[in-house]
Amino acid sequence: MGTVNLSLIIIIISLSFAFAGLVLRVIRLLAYPVVTDPSPAKASARKGILYAFTTGMLPWKKESAKLHLLTYLRGILFHIGVFTVIILLFVSLFVDLTQISWSIAFSATLGLGFLAGVIAMAARLTDRNLRAISRLDDYISLGLVILVQLAGLMYVFGAMSRTFFWGIFSILLLYLPWSKIPHVIYFFFSRTVFGTMAGRRGILPVPKSGH
Repeated sequence: MGTVNLSLIIIIISLSFAFAGLVLRVIRLLAYPVVTDPSPAKASARKGILYAFTTGMLPWKKESAKLHLLTYLRGILFHIGVFTVIILLFVSLFVDLTQISWSIAFSATLGLGFLAGVIAMAARLTDRNLRAISRLDDYISLGLVILVQLAGLMYVFGAMSRTFFWGIFSILLLYLPWSKIPHVIYFFFSRTVFGTMAGRRGILPVPKSGH
């Protein structure tokens, strides 16, 4: 069996393991009893959810983001880099990008995401408040994502083979179910709950109408 074939099997197994872990998280979330709001609806729950996922995400609509705009922008860039390296992984399963000039297409967002991740790690290590609330998993999860983004950059520039890129990504995927990284799932649940409750109660800037 060739090296590429073995690496492909490993990355597919790792992807399957990570996906199963995410599905299990969703099942556990859905197993919790649904708590309904007994108060009369004053506005629209649907429009509240729409607000929560759109204009409600803008920095000037969130006090924490408005007061820490650079941190907000750093987080945006970091997550764009995360999504970019995920896209890169799936594209690489079908095409070896070292054989094609793809560096420009991926390098900008990967580079900015990597830089944002390094700054975030430096802040977590040096800021007293961040250190106080950080656990070992915070450092491992962030470190692995930064490493994968760096590996993605090296891969698209031809400084790393596809099989080695898959190998590094596999480490992250195998660790993912045990880490804080699945918070991406909780994001969608929490914003939906927030939009539903706040929308129904009429405390969001959405038109008051039927729910």
